Amino acid sequence: MDNLVEKGKMQISTAQLNKGFTLLEIIIVLTIISLASTSFYLLLRQPVPEESLTDKITHLQENSLYTGLTFSFTKDSIKIYKKGEWVKFEDFDTSYVQSYEDSNGQNRQIKEDEMYLIIAPGNQTSVQKITLNNNESIEIN
Repeated sequence: MDNLVEKGKMQISTAQLNKGFTLLEIIIVLTIISLASTSFYLLLRQPVPEESLTDKITHLQENSLYTGLTFSFTKDSIKIYKKGEWVKFEDFDTSYVQSYEDSNGQNRQIKEDEMYLIIAPGNQTSVQKITLNNNESIEIN
């Protein structure tokens, strides 16, 4: 009689050892972990500082030199010349630019949707100097 009780106990303990997690339980736990990690990432990341106009011009000059692409600035965006037409590359606010000095040395006011600065491969630019609203000047090499 003593063996039957022990045998019964062994059957119960082996049944408990074979129990595991279902696929649904694992998927739910992974989903909760991924949502939590995503929300913590968004909360704790550092804000990206905006690029200044001189940094953006320098970056696009280098990009144009290595890729052979042509870029242009308007008051509200940067455009790229692809397949015979100008296409918006990215939004970039330069409404604080007042005027520019072209390659002939003439000072010109910027019209609303005018492409005032064109950066071509080989560090060729269409302007020599840009004047901002606060009368600060930016020399372009």
